[in-house]
Amino acid sequence: MACIWRAPVLACMIAFSAAGTGRTEFRVTYVDRGSVFDSIPLPGDNWAEVEENEVDIKREGGGLFDGLVGKCVAMTPTSPTDPNTSGWCKFADADGDETYEYYTGLLTPGTGGEGTAVFSNGTGKYKDLRAEHTWTYYMTRHSDDAYEGRGQKHGHYWYLTEDGGEL
Repeated sequence: MACIWRAPVLACMIAFSAAGTGRTEFRVTYVDRGSVFDSIPLPGDNWAEVEENEVDIKREGGGLFDGLVGKCVAMTPTSPTDPNTSGWCKFADADGDETYEYYTGLLTPGTGGEGTAVFSNGTGKYKDLRAEHTWTYYMTRHSDDAYEGRGQKHGHYWYLTEDGGEL
């Protein structure tokens, strides 16, 4: 397996770590609707948006992750010199099973971005789940404090054993 070095290095690391293991590949699409509920001043003339998002995930053909609906809280600086974003999400499916996601990446407000994320822990079918993935996001800002966007998540998932190993 060869890495394309123009791609994010973590994507290559995920691909190499999944080769020859019991990890399962997944690809999902998502719709994200959110609003800015606070702004925090940063040094200089910069500030950060604190956002709350609602996210709907779909997986073609169904299966794990399909139909997850969640809420995320994110913080995104709006400085052109600091495009970092990060956030936490809590998702649940129609059965009430839950999982959690932490993500980081680079985001250009009003445009989109990309980054890496991890699904971990949860209940029901997501108990002991771990998934590492990359994400891409394309945003359309509807107003100064509300937006909608679409994206993809792609990576591998597996289940942990009681001793921290992989199934």
